[in-house]
Amino acid sequence: MIRYLTDANLLKRVENLVTKEREILKELLDHLEEVHRRRLYADLGYSSLYMYLVKHLKYSEGAAVRRVSALKLITKVPAAKKLIQTGELSLTVATQAQVSLCGN
Repeated sequence: MIRYLTDANLLKRVENLVTKEREILKELLDHLEEVHRRRLYADLGYSSLYMYLVKHLKYSEGAAVRRVSALKLITKVPAAKKLIQTGELSLTVATQAQVSLCGN
């Protein structure tokens, strides 16, 4: 149980979980990039990757926008993927950068 972890163990586990979360985000973006490339969302009846994320995967509208924007940024600036994985670039900042660099 989490309640019985020592302070040091709890903090270490949180750090490990954040690392895993970032790795999973990178892997998710890789997969979404391929779903987009193949237009698999259209096969499921969705007009866009955004709609697939919101309607099928149940992401909030904001979370879907951040993921789609991150994918657009990664397409233009491939190095951004690594920055997202390391936590140096959040999805929110990636969205802002994508709008600034690439437009809507």
